Amino acid sequence: MKKWAVLIGLLMTACPQQSPENMLGEGLAACRNYKFDEALRLTSTALQHTDKQKKPRLYRQLKLLEAQIHIKNRKGRKEHAFHLLRQSRPEIEADLELKALWRWLLALHQGIEQPLGKALMEEAAQLATPIAYHALLAEIIAYRNYYLPPKTYTDAETAYLEMLEHAKAADDPYLEASALVNLGLVLLKMHRWDEALDYLDAAPRDRPEARRLKGSILVNMGICSGRLGYYRRARQYLEQAVAFYTAEGDRTNLQNALGELGNIYYFQNQYQEAEQQYKKAFEVEEAAIWAGNRASALVEMKNWGEAEKWNDKAVALKKAKGNTAGLVYQDLTAAFIASGRQDFQEAEKSFKKVLSLSQDHQSLIWEAHSGLGRIYAARGERDQAVKAFEEAVREIKRATDLSDPENRMRYFSRLVPFYLDYVDYLVEQGMENRALEIVEASRAGVLRDKLHTEPQREVSRTYEDYAETARDTGKVFLSYWLAPGRSFLWVFRPTGDSTFHILPPADEIVARVEAFGTFIARGGRSLDNPAGVWLSDKLIPKNLEPHTNVVLVADRQLWGLSFETLPFSKNGVRDYWIKDVTISLAPSLDISVNLSEEPTNPPSGALLMGDPNVSDYSKLTAAEEEIEAFKKYFGDRNPVILTGDEAHPEAYAKAEPGSFKYIGFVAHGEANRYDPLSSAVILSKVPGKAAYKLTARDIMNHSLDAEVVTVSACRSAGSEALPGEGLMGFTWAFLHAGADHVVAGLWDVEDRPTAVLMGCFYKELAKGVPPVKALHEAKLSLIETDSVPYRWGAFQIYARGWGAVRGQ
Repeated sequence: MKKWAVLIGLLMTACPQQSPENMLGEGLAACRNYKFDEALRLTSTALQHTDKQKKPRLYRQLKLLEAQIHIKNRKGRKEHAFHLLRQSRPEIEADLELKALWRWLLALHQGIEQPLGKALMEEAAQLATPIAYHALLAEIIAYRNYYLPPKTYTDAETAYLEMLEHAKAADDPYLEASALVNLGLVLLKMHRWDEALDYLDAAPRDRPEARRLKGSILVNMGICSGRLGYYRRARQYLEQAVAFYTAEGDRTNLQNALGELGNIYYFQNQYQEAEQQYKKAFEVEEAAIWAGNRASALVEMKNWGEAEKWNDKAVALKKAKGNTAGLVYQDLTAAFIASGRQDFQEAEKSFKKVLSLSQDHQSLIWEAHSGLGRIYAARGERDQAVKAFEEAVREIKRATDLSDPENRMRYFSRLVPFYLDYVDYLVEQGMENRALEIVEASRAGVLRDKLHTEPQREVSRTYEDYAETARDTGKVFLSYWLAPGRSFLWVFRPTGDSTFHILPPADEIVARVEAFGTFIARGGRSLDNPAGVWLSDKLIPKNLEPHTNVVLVADRQLWGLSFETLPFSKNGVRDYWIKDVTISLAPSLDISVNLSEEPTNPPSGALLMGDPNVSDYSKLTAAEEEIEAFKKYFGDRNPVILTGDEAHPEAYAKAEPGSFKYIGFVAHGEANRYDPLSSAVILSKVPGKAAYKLTARDIMNHSLDAEVVTVSACRSAGSEALPGEGLMGFTWAFLHAGADHVVAGLWDVEDRPTAVLMGCFYKELAKGVPPVKALHEAKLSLIETDSVPYRWGAFQIYARGWGAVRGQ
């Protein structure tokens, strides 16, 4: 019996269950997934069962794979790999595929960042190109981009798109996943979060050949989703990444995934959950970053004892690594801990220490001044408090280190509470005028920072400036500010009168805004809607002159409210407020743009881009109607009309948009919650490229002299009102580029009403009617035939500077 058992064992060894060809494929997959021991086992077994004489090509492929395994494995036998390559050369000379592969492996062995390795890599590419060896060409692009990175992200994007085409042609799941992951990473670094998500989501992460890339795909999808504000989705991706790395035993990447998950919770103000994730990350790897982040979360939870404990751990770990420059962050946390304990003497000492050490950490300086201001305010030292707060304001204007997304998120999450506290403190001290100046400066500053721009001119506007502007323009200026305890409204009239109003707390206002928005979205038209009546009573100033021109600066969720649709009561009769006022929206009273200077050669042409060919979006059924209206009313201006495949992102720049007085878009739009510059209009694909979005970042690269830009797109004004700057997205990008007015929508409207409204608007513009009045008249015209606010109330007109008074 024992003899038979031995014989069966020998037969099993002699006759492998898989063919050598299959083992070659599995060995390559194992090598790519860094499972080098398994790869060597498969290769060795396949070699034992491959007859060199009968299957010479398969034998040579296996030998080259063995060399590849040793080259890529950090613990591999590099000299043995080189021996295999030298030994193989005479045998592969006649086989172009193997010859190209041989040169590529030799380049990896030499190091492709070295001159010889680089030359060998280029030789491999030259050999692989004419024979369409797609798998190798994809590998070459991947390694070339890693070791010899392109000069720009755009070059990298182009290279990885080429790699993706080769990977698909080779029908290789690993190379396809690798190309998609790298495309996602490049776009992530370019802050094109939504496009990055598209590529990452398309990667075949559940295929065994691409298993090594699964965790990276999930983490980066989590980061992109978080940057876009899709926090629930971000958590799901990161939780999957945590599970994957746990199963793989990959502790290095596991702690990173846990930490990123903690960041998502932190920036949602869910500090307890964030603290737990930082704790888990620290348990995997005792890194200072997780100890420090945990201390920050504990500060927000007001758990001063634990915060101090973890802050001390972060200090010890940084000292052990010699990172003394980074200790200033722990000094700031220590100051907040002391302040929270009302140990104001120690807190004051720590904040002043931060100020003395923060020359290389500019964003910390304003936080230290803000902390000092809160201490002095708590002590009742008004002059000292105001002085410290004002220092914080000055430092905020100078803050420049916002290129890193994490730093930006921290900056803005701390910035908003500072302004809320300071404005409320000024009102409490009877300094309402200065409070408005701070409000408007904060709006301009946050807008500038979000758009990564410098102020056009360093001018501090005063309360008297706003009053004078109202008199000079004959307009009413309304400036709103929402805050937790109480909200505020400043009103400036052309008569020179100015008033200050205390409004209900933000949560009460927001609840009504949301209720009224739901009512409008369902097609409601009743002028007795309770939420609408309440908002009208609380937000609309009394005794405005009839047919007043109103320039309105909203705040946060108020940017999503169509004020024109509010039921306004006059002489006992209730009607929509649009019947009594003409409204335009401005980003801030403090953003100064000198519109009195007409351009030397004022533009006169008209440009329209629309009705693109986009497979993933519904067809705009009334696009042709709006395009025809544009042609009809601007026909005497020789309009440039780009539709279908011609309406692609690069065509916008080629059309020289600065030469047009009127610019219009008829297309779908997407707003980016975190990064406004990634908000986009969806157009046709650029020929030969994957790009199909004209982003706000693209818009800002081209100066405009347009009197008006229309964006007939879904939610084109922006999808979320971020504190301090209102609905961003495309709207503010066009204004910054130089457009006087932008017409954009707050919500999705059916194609047909949009086309009718825009047709009426173009008709009024063609007659020479100023844009604000033209849109107002177009809406009144639509109301006569369709009084449903949902259809006429979405599109708003946004004006830059002091109400964009040119021509009005």
